[in-house]
Amino acid sequence: MTTRSTLLGCFASVLALSGCFEEPLPEPEATETGGDATEGVTTSTSTDPSATSIGSATDSADSGSTSPAMTTIGPMDTGSDSTTSMVTATDTGESTGPGDPCEPVCAGLACGDQEMCNCGMCSAMATCADDQSYCGLPVGFYNPFADQAQVFGEVQLGFRFQIFENRTVRRLGVIAGGAGAEVRMALYGHDGNGPSNRIVQTGAVMLYAMGNNEFDVGATELAPGDYWVMLHTNGPAPLRRTPNLDNNYEIAVRGGIPFGDGFPMSMTDEMVVTDYRYNLYMVVED
Repeated sequence: MTTRSTLLGCFASVLALSGCFEEPLPEPEATETGGDATEGVTTSTSTDPSATSIGSATDSADSGSTSPAMTTIGPMDTGSDSTTSMVTATDTGESTGPGDPCEPVCAGLACGDQEMCNCGMCSAMATCADDQSYCGLPVGFYNPFADQAQVFGEVQLGFRFQIFENRTVRRLGVIAGGAGAEVRMALYGHDGNGPSNRIVQTGAVMLYAMGNNEFDVGATELAPGDYWVMLHTNGPAPLRRTPNLDNNYEIAVRGGIPFGDGFPMSMTDEMVVTDYRYNLYMVVED
């Protein structure tokens, strides 16, 4: 791997941060358009921005997770009266009850309601996936930051987050200031200096709403460790970010990368600098 540079503020030769690869814009009106991902990628609904992140770029502690609490409707009344009973006999002569009517309804579901049945509840920090197959926990910067900036096109940027136990990543997310911009997202491992090998990525996807935009990447197992969530802009993209107070947040950046080139299998030429934080995150199974 080539040597990575760690600078403070703008870096000059490739591109510059702190206003050099972005221009602050006024807050846009909320719009919402449909955006279909390529390469089998689909979009899903927003996470709850009021939750507390379990991931950290520095020293977050794992809050742990809890299994969805399964609750079901009680069994049907099989009490007999002077007429007949609902209990029937099997071919072996043994009597069996009618069973839980919600079991077949909730088969394969981890959470949510289905046909008057409660198929499970997610923990306070998680949200039920659209297909109800898992509870999703956000890891990273998923609470909206106060400011917004227009990031130029052909820029790849990302942040490092830590997970503390075996997880399955399901989605990658970004909080946008408006809809319409085309982006691509990816997840990389960490080699001690910056992003290393690409693990998963989306196709070219459209920011479909102001606020949380999440894109499916398929269920991929992750071991405990550090991971970089990366975003690639095609044209100008309005993103939420922190105010420029201490200018002390670590960010990996590559500039002048044609959108059609996408993310490399192995990243070796990024610059790791200290600058703003942007709302990037991943969603893992609870």
